[in-house]
Amino acid sequence: MKLWSCTWWLLVATALPAQQVWLQGGEVLPGSVVAVKDNRAQIRGPDGALRQLPVRQVDREVAADGQVRRFPAEAHAGELAAAERALLDQVARGAELAVPELIAATERPSTALLESLRQRLAERRPAVQAAAAQALAASAVPDAVRAALTAAVDDRSGKLLAAVAGALTSGAALGALAAADAGELVARGFAAKDATSRFTMAWIGVQLDTDGGKAALAKFLTDGDHHRRESAAMALAEHGDAAGAAVLLTIARRDRAPVQQANRDASAETRALVDRLALRERCRACELLGALRHAAALPVLERLAGGKDGELAAAARAAVAAIRGA
Repeated sequence: MKLWSCTWWLLVATALPAQQVWLQGGEVLPGSVVAVKDNRAQIRGPDGALRQLPVRQVDREVAADGQVRRFPAEAHAGELAAAERALLDQVARGAELAVPELIAATERPSTALLESLRQRLAERRPAVQAAAAQALAASAVPDAVRAALTAAVDDRSGKLLAAVAGALTSGAALGALAAADAGELVARGFAAKDATSRFTMAWIGVQLDTDGGKAALAKFLTDGDHHRRESAAMALAEHGDAAGAAVLLTIARRDRAPVQQANRDASAETRALVDRLALRERCRACELLGALRHAAALPVLERLAGGKDGELAAAARAAVAAIRGA
């Protein structure tokens, strides 16, 4: 089970000047996170208005200077809530955990819940271990996330890491990994047995600037799976590495993405959504090529800049300007 897809991301004493707060669903809010309390992030917009969101809905804050902050969750002392007891019952049975119920049960986790889950990691039954590790990872609490990843990378079968890795790609989980100083555990995941786990851990490594992360992720630039190939190129570019520029160029110039082809017989509403996502991918590829100052992309970008689609043309023009202004 995966809680988050990496294909398609405390109390804060003072807020850094920030331009944007990125949410898990892809929405971008102008403003900055000024505090996180009771696992709710307080976001101040440019007009001074405040908005509160669950901290696990926040992927990252991007400051005016490009610095990124992520925000882990916190546990609270107290008795087990009803939803937490129900979750522990499921874990004890080794049941497959449904995402909505899992998220609800760990939204404001108690220390009692997390301790019970850590104890379950010692179970001999793999299904119980997997459920406990998934729940710990979903909590996005630093010590709980570290415990889940430690158990996963110590599991020689590789099955536990495969079950947990996807839950570690959210912004809050990344914040928890950083707060737990879990870089060495992430790096151990670069040698995972299955390709999906290797890719996910390499992607996480790049987000956390873990030693060896870029090299591990660059191996997927020629992967047969286009999701991994394209996600690797974008993640590397977002961290200043042009190794995947050729992949970005392919994304920028294609008329139809694989996801559009796969949904050609879907409903009109679904096709419209897929078309918007595909267009946004092309625009993002243009933006990244511009940010990388990738001169070899100029012929394609100049052609796109004169196209009929206003959003794509604008992204291409901005990229051309960035490259020529380098």
